[in-house]
Amino acid sequence: MVHAGELPENINEVLDVLIGEIALTRRRLESLIEVLEEKGHISEAEFKNKLKEKSEEEKLQTLVTSLSEKK
Repeated sequence: MVHAGELPENINEVLDVLIGEIALTRRRLESLIEVLEEKGHISEAEFKNKLKEKSEEEKLQTLVTSLSEKK
């Protein structure tokens, strides 16, 4: 048994759980996007564009933070 804050001896158990959670999250997101698309709120392509924009903003913010910490 593993207690909070401890890792199991077999790290593959952790990886299996993480991979499962990623797959579950992806399926949930796909379902949500499908519903939004059906209701005419946003298309899958629009969602992907917004996600890409957000990712680029986060990368830029990380760079700015990193540069400001070096000063």
